[in-house]
Amino acid sequence: THHLHNLFTYLLEKFKDTPAVTLKEVLQSASPSTFKRFRLSKHNPEYLHTSCVSLNDSGHILYLKDGDDISSKSWIILDQADILSEVNGVLFAPTGFKQHCDLATGTTGIVPLSKLVEHFPHHDPDMLVQLLSHLEFCCEILDHEVLQLVYQE
Repeated sequence: THHLHNLFTYLLEKFKDTPAVTLKEVLQSASPSTFKRFRLSKHNPEYLHTSCVSLNDSGHILYLKDGDDISSKSWIILDQADILSEVNGVLFAPTGFKQHCDLATGTTGIVPLSKLVEHFPHHDPDMLVQLLSHLEFCCEILDHEVLQLVYQE
């Protein structure tokens, strides 16, 4: 719809140098006229969330919704190609390529969050994990027992 096109254009213009932004950041940066124009509310991010789902479904953005807290942990990925070319270039570059960097520990292929933070300081580590998990390039290991077994090897 025309409303979604206008919202998408607004996001691209407002955050033109930012490949990913949280729903909360969008709400915090919006002016009073923007709130009125897009029927937004800082106290109720549900309308923006619904609009982002529609933009995601149409392929304009990648919207990574956090199940518990949609405003502060949900990410709007505006430039997926930029993030992926940088991150995947490092994570999956073969040995011998200038982009290659051994981030994984041992032979398991597990990349600790601390290594992501170290090598990609200008990207939020939670966003990177959500993005890479969503695209099935990785999966997040939350079971501490599994991690202890891996690091004992």
